[in-house]
Amino acid sequence: MKRLIKLATAIALCASGAAFAHGYKAGPIEIDHPWSRATVPAVPTGVVYFVLRNPSQDEDRLVSVSTPVAEKAELHTHIRDSDVMRMRKVDSIEIAPVSTTALEPGGST
Repeated sequence: MKRLIKLATAIALCASGAAFAHGYKAGPIEIDHPWSRATVPAVPTGVVYFVLRNPSQDEDRLVSVSTPVAEKAELHTHIRDSDVMRMRKVDSIEIAPVSTTALEPGGST
């Protein structure tokens, strides 16, 4: 049976600067080096990247994210629509047993 994790992003992001942190744990899942790029004032949204490491033999899923500095936080993937990359909301991100899942710029999750 799959366990479900909820990641409460433990870093303080600011709209005008980049944020960096080290690592956190949610059960057996390790959340490594969450970070964010600075955004310009005209852009109302931001993004956080991080790496999920699952050292256990059990499959897991990231089912939500949150941050104290944004009204809402969502999980997204990127899809190519003709020649344009678009973000699409996803309900969860699978984390395979004994694996690393990177949420990174240009990544599919």
